[in-house]
Amino acid sequence: MIVSIPYFPDLTDYKSLSKAINANGQLQGHQLHVVCREEDETKANSFADSLVDTFGRAHIAVLPAANRGTVQLANEFFRSACRFMWNFKPASAEEEPEPVLLYFDPTYRPVKPLWANTLQSSHYLFRKPVTGDFQLDDEGAQVPQGPLIISKDFVNKSGLIDSLGASQHWRLRLKWEFTKDFLSTNLIGKGQEAVLTKKKTT
Repeated sequence: MIVSIPYFPDLTDYKSLSKAINANGQLQGHQLHVVCREEDETKANSFADSLVDTFGRAHIAVLPAANRGTVQLANEFFRSACRFMWNFKPASAEEEPEPVLLYFDPTYRPVKPLWANTLQSSHYLFRKPVTGDFQLDDEGAQVPQGPLIISKDFVNKSGLIDSLGASQHWRLRLKWEFTKDFLSTNLIGKGQEAVLTKKKTT
């Protein structure tokens, strides 16, 4: 599985995130992908370096300099992660040839060992295009909350990922595509089964 983490300093305490990931076991069977703005490249590299011994490999994607609003930046982070999964090539026979993508919300924290293995196994068991913590909105669409697992097949069939703009967040822009075939899991969010939970604010 590719664990893609957007790096944007205002989102969370990335040192705390790194500590939580490293404290919950080795993830050598998984790839780390960090995407950032050009102006955050140095700090994003330091964040990735702090995790490099936990993951099998680490990759950095740097968005070209541009004047972006919050929504456009969120959309470009997400699109970068999807494109990375789509173009991923294994470096050895030990790496998954077509891994799924866990698009990680940095405001969440792993709370159980082998959390990535648990999420990957659940996704492969049910074989849905997207797996996450979904909430039904007032239009009857399923909107993902927090981290989301995405298959290569979803990216292939999506008619909207490449047209994400600056006016509507990807979670809302893609909600009807998610609604077509999704798995709502108790492994993300609240509850005793959750392996990823929202970071508590003080």
